[in-house]
Amino acid sequence: MIAKRIAGILIVSATCFAARAQDPVLTTRLTTAATVDALDAVDAKPWHAVVEAEIFDAKGSNPLHGTIEIWQAGSDRRVLYTFGSATMTEIVKGKTVYRTASDPQFPRFAPFLLAKVLRAGPTLFQVKLTEPLLQQRKVEGQKLDCITSKPPANATSFSGPAYCLDSQDHLRAVFNFQQVVLLEAPEEFLGHAISRRISIANSEVPTATATITKLEIYEPSAEQFTPTADMPVIVPTVRISGNVIAGLLMKKVEPSLSAGVSAKGTVSLHVVVGTNGHPSRVDVVSTPDAAVGAACVDAVKQWVYKPYLLNGDPVQVETTVLINIQ
Repeated sequence: MIAKRIAGILIVSATCFAARAQDPVLTTRLTTAATVDALDAVDAKPWHAVVEAEIFDAKGSNPLHGTIEIWQAGSDRRVLYTFGSATMTEIVKGKTVYRTASDPQFPRFAPFLLAKVLRAGPTLFQVKLTEPLLQQRKVEGQKLDCITSKPPANATSFSGPAYCLDSQDHLRAVFNFQQVVLLEAPEEFLGHAISRRISIANSEVPTATATITKLEIYEPSAEQFTPTADMPVIVPTVRISGNVIAGLLMKKVEPSLSAGVSAKGTVSLHVVVGTNGHPSRVDVVSTPDAAVGAACVDAVKQWVYKPYLLNGDPVQVETTVLINIQ
């Protein structure tokens, strides 16, 4: 069971925080993982992939099965999501994203799952911002070197993200707050080490799995990456960590819980913050109780952040917000 495996990883890793270590070798190792272990870095030839996906409910049960099909040629990408009768098509041309309207039954976690399939580790830009710190963690019975960013000098605790590498510097796990991503069954593809299976859990509760069942070279056509009239341009979104977004918080509203609600635990939220610093979308990823999750959503919708700047310009961002209910 994924829940047991993830829980075991969390229990073991919680006691394995190592002493600080700053070494340019760590940056080199992380750079290698960022360039070799990412499917979206494969650009030698056009490729096509089919991903079998499972997305679980807030309790880690009732998996919704679907497929994600990807065609990539250089900086152009076409994605077809199919979950039951709900479908969505996305075309990426350079930095511009086009997307059809999604069905109300379409799982909102699906694009995030695809992002992890394409790249579970850091981007080269994130590597440049990282002052590396070395940890050792035992994952799936294997001792891994985990590289994270040095915490602020006045920090009393630190929770990631941590990128865990095997002896050949291939990415095998990512810890980010309460979220754990496991990467398994790596195979060589066009000079890259691509993990065929990815498992994601939040607060020890299974969130999703993805298995690459087909990965091949193909001959693309120009029409394949031409958006149709029903595919408007989507506002570009940058994925940032919970640590980064927490540092931009300017206004915080605490969740208002109804009388009689006694559930405790961590609520994980997927949050999109607009260029004005206001959350435009807040979705529950996992929660110990539906009412608690709803209260957290209502609270976070009232939060205000300092706009995130990319190259000096404000951009829309997506992130994970964790709220501990005691």
